[in-house]
Order: sequence, then structure tokens, then C-alpha cells
Amino acid sequence: MVTNSYPFGDGEQFVKAELNALACQFSTIDVFPVEALPDTTGRSVPANVTVHKPLRAPDSGSKLGEALTTWNGPLLPWLREALAHPNQVAVGTRKRAWLRGLVDARLAWRRPELRSYLQDGQAGSAIYFYWGLPLTGIIASSRAKAAAVVRFHGYDLYLDRNEGYIPLRGQVACSAQHLVFVSRHGMDHFVDHYGNAERCRVMRLGTPDMGVGPDPNGQPVQLVSCARLVPLKRIPLLARALQQLDRPVCWTHFGDGPDRADLESACRNPRDGLQINLKGDVPHEQLLDWYRNHPVHMFVNASTTEGLPVSVMEAMSFGIPVLATDVGGTAELVSGDGGMLMPANIDQNLLAENLASAIDRVLASPEMRQRARRQWQDVASGETNNAAFARWLATVAADGVNR
Repeated sequence: MVTNSYPFGDGEQFVKAELNALACQFSTIDVFPVEALPDTTGRSVPANVTVHKPLRAPDSGSKLGEALTTWNGPLLPWLREALAHPNQVAVGTRKRAWLRGLVDARLAWRRPELRSYLQDGQAGSAIYFYWGLPLTGIIASSRAKAAAVVRFHGYDLYLDRNEGYIPLRGQVACSAQHLVFVSRHGMDHFVDHYGNAERCRVMRLGTPDMGVGPDPNGQPVQLVSCARLVPLKRIPLLARALQQLDRPVCWTHFGDGPDRADLESACRNPRDGLQINLKGDVPHEQLLDWYRNHPVHMFVNASTTEGLPVSVMEAMSFGIPVLATDVGGTAELVSGDGGMLMPANIDQNLLAENLASAIDRVLASPEMRQRARRQWQDVASGETNNAAFARWLATVAADGVNR
């Protein structure tokens, strides 16, 4: 299993439950993080899971020159990619993505434990990339023998989030045995660009059942959001829209990031009746505990793009109705029964109008809490989805090597 950094650091919280389910289906699991921040410690994993040193460890020798001069694995697909897409490979961040994928593939090839999955394809084994990282190009460049499975989410999938180019994506589409997507919207996007629909399937993520949160009936309007403070999440826009409402509202936001200064500016001098709580980054367990103990009327997501947002799943699991932009696979999770969708291209005024309308609807329809919870159970139950994926992956491994 190849992750971004899990179990190091505090990201990829949703990997934990899936890894636990996989550990019940496989006798042993090797986890290969691509990178880890300095001085981060690993979280606990099941007893039959071995966590290997991150590929981009300080002593990995990840300079481009060394990658090219000491390469002892197939290089032809990377050169073919550069020749086929010279304008893309040669420009800015797209060039860096190609180089990063090449270097990561070299670092992975130098790991005998990982290379054994690529070369030997032991019976009953699979190599599973949790993200559609550039590193997945090693499947094409090594002609992987183990059953190769790649999961795609959002930032690792949609071309418009990657300046229109992701290294070796077309070759991965042809060489990975199975391509798994967290949403149907994502799968359709992939098939439209690369075909190979017969290799694709939707297998959604899920979140744990922590119970239903307190009923906010009779309380002042309580709104919550949870997102990194980056431009695509548009949290400062949400703050400005809340300033326009003419009703008492308490808004709590979880998450930090580069847009912090813009958000603080938008929250300065709040209007009468608007209470703002900026919680910043908090441990994941603390976030879930907050949901479990605080009454909330509505969760708000104003993103310009999404895969299938885990933050929305978590809110709905506690019975919190959702107002979200209709982007990515969000509509597959937020239905008319337990939530409301709004256009992706909202501005401050339109967002304020949608907020006012959604608040009125939630206050008039207390049963939306039960509907939100039921929709989560049907689509995003972690216990159901993780167990189903683990059983399927075990079957894929048992069926044989990559074809």
C-alpha cells in the first residue's frame, strides 16, 4: 500500500479505518509512504502491518542527476512521455510534476521490498496506490507483475487542478489492472479522457459511525465548516457572505492554511448578531468529539472543486444537513432530502442568498437531520464501504498478477 505520508504526520486520517479493514483480509501488509515531514512520528497500525521508511527520506538521494545516472529500472516510458508531450513536460509546474514522478519511481525501484511486488508478483499479492500520484507511472515503466490497483480522489484526478497534465496518466490507464474512484463523477471524467472503462469502478470512501450529534432545535442558528484555508475552499468568501445575513448566526470553522490572513480580514468587525469561532487545525479525534457534543443546524462547503468530500461525510454522519456547491461527486452524497446544492460559480451575494434560504429550510424541516444521517448510511458508511473494498481487493490479489 503506497500512501502520501500515512501513518506519519496528521494527514490522511481516513486511511486508518481502511487499513484496519485490509488487515483483516491480508496476512501481511507493507505500507510505503512517499514522504513524511521532518520530526513526525508514525501512528499506530495493526500488528500485521509493516511501515517502511518514506521514499523521500533525507538519505534517499532524490536529486535529478542521481536519478538519471543511477537508474537501474525501465526509463523508456518516461522518455516516451517527454517526446509525446514536449510542451507540457517542459513548462513550470508540469515539468516539476514529470521530474517528481520520475525521481519517485527511481526511489521506489531502489527499495527491494517494493520492487519485489513490481518484479515478482507473489501469489495472492497486490500493489495498491491509495492516490493517483505521479509515482503510479512506475506501473507502466516497470510492467508490474503484482495486481496493480490505483485509487483516485480529487486533486490527483482532475486535470484542471493540475494545469491540464498529470504524468504518464494515459499509460497508467492502460497498465494498471484496476482503477478505483471515490465518485462516479470522477470515474466518468477519467473515462472521458482515457477510456478503459472496463478497468474502472466506483468504490466510495466512508467515515466511522460516531453516533448522532445533539439536536439543535430551539438553539440560535449554528453553522460549521471544515476545510483547509486555501483558495479553492473559498472560506473567506463564506465569511463575507455571512456578514450580509440579517439574522443571528454562530459560525465555527475548523482548519488553517495560507488564506488565514484573508479570512481574518473578512471576519474583522463582525456585524451585530454574527458570532465567529475560528478553531484552526485541531486533531481529528477532537473534531469528531466536537461534533458529538455540539448542536449544529448546518454544515457549509463552498469549494470550487471536490472529489467526494470526507468533511461532508463526517458532518452528515452526525445528522447535520449540508449546503454545498455542486462540484465533483458532492451531488452523489448531498441529496435533496438531507442537504442542498448550489452552483459552483457563486459570488458573495449568491452565497448569502443560498445561506439564507438553506437556513430557513433547515429550521422549517427538523426531519432533515434524519434524512442526512440516512443518506450517509446509504452512501458513506465507513464500516460498510471499507469492508467491501477490503474483500474486493483480497479477491483481486487472489485472482493473479497484473494483466
